[in-house]
Amino acid sequence: MDEQGLIKHIYDSQVKLGLACSRCKGELIPITSGDSITFFCEDAHETSVEQLIGDQSKDAGATLHTLIASWHKNAIALELLAQEARTQGRAKAVDILKRHISTLEARIEILKNTLDKKPTDKD
Repeated sequence: MDEQGLIKHIYDSQVKLGLACSRCKGELIPITSGDSITFFCEDAHETSVEQLIGDQSKDAGATLHTLIASWHKNAIALELLAQEARTQGRAKAVDILKRHISTLEARIEILKNTLDKKPTDKD
């Protein structure tokens, strides 16, 4: 599988959460914007992490922790691919892969920080 194929596979696999929109029951997909992650369904209904946890109880929390683990695994796979590309002298591929790794690492940090907040924490 080439770099683009692997990246597409990684991004496709990360959005299959099994979390449903509370309004239309459509599958939710995580979107990172700045320092937050919001979930959208195909009908563009917006759901925050806090709403997910409130609406879907501990099942949502467990799924979000699984998402973090999946993103971490994907970042490791991309790092290995970047190392291989580096040894082959493919600097452009390394740069692209590093950007994807940075995006995943930022998403992991944002979601972990959001999940670690206590209900009494102030924003």
